[in-house]
Amino acid sequence: MKTYVEYTGKKSFKVKIREHDLVVDLPTEKGGDDAAPTPPEYLIASLGSCVGYFALGYLKAAGFDPEGLTINLDWEFDERGTRIENIDITLNAPNADLGDRKRGLIASVNKCIIHNTLHQCPKMEVTIA
Repeated sequence: MKTYVEYTGKKSFKVKIREHDLVVDLPTEKGGDDAAPTPPEYLIASLGSCVGYFALGYLKAAGFDPEGLTINLDWEFDERGTRIENIDITLNAPNADLGDRKRGLIASVNKCIIHNTLHQCPKMEVTIA
């Protein structure tokens, strides 16, 4: 898979993923126009939506009503602001009486690709073209 990122001015980038375009920007206090989420915000959004897909799959397979499913992510940077230090994920499935099936839902959510990638960092290499 490939993703293309292009600088578009000030502190903004355009990201091309398949046939989709995203914009990434920084808040005004960091020199951007605050026209779009920041890279860490997209990372958290990616994690939350991935968790959501896996939760949805579990709820549907188990015969629960997924209507109203929400995923709340509370997160914070380390004190230097150089990495995300803590992410708390709370699932709310108001129409599903999970009872003793909560562990099954958590096990399913733990299969999320983004969740697994954050737990087991991929090999990354930066090169100059």
